[in-house]
Amino acid sequence: MLEIPGLMTLWDAAKAAGLIELTSTTAVPGPHSHGFAHSLDSSLAAHRTALSHVIGRHFFSKDPLRPSPAVDVVAGQIVLAAMTSTPRTRLPAVGPVGAGDLYEHIEALILRGMLEHFIADGWLVCDGKYTVPQPFRPAVLDAMTSLPYYETDDTSR
Repeated sequence: MLEIPGLMTLWDAAKAAGLIELTSTTAVPGPHSHGFAHSLDSSLAAHRTALSHVIGRHFFSKDPLRPSPAVDVVAGQIVLAAMTSTPRTRLPAVGPVGAGDLYEHIEALILRGMLEHFIADGWLVCDGKYTVPQPFRPAVLDAMTSLPYYETDDTSR
């Protein structure tokens, strides 16, 4: 599982939400598994933790073909702005390479692809402007604040 990113994400999200616990040889139901499986009101925290974990994983690419982590940071900034009163307008389509910088073109394609993936997942919406639907905002904000490039120094507040 750890070698397949999609499965690793789900596995880690299930562990983080308390849906499974690991023994030395197996995975067993965790303390929140029953409530989660039956969508009990008491399982909201487990649902939020699992969703937050899955969302956060989108921002940690280990793809050796990705030119830089800057794309993750920009995507995160767009997502954060999508929870404010001044969300970012839809990014324009990426045209052919032309005479521009190849790496900038690749980064633009990756960024656009990330945002389209978030939209397909349903936690980001774009009707001219990117927005995070209200019910998803706590989980998305948890995911964003868990990223190392958005850490804040709470002692200075």
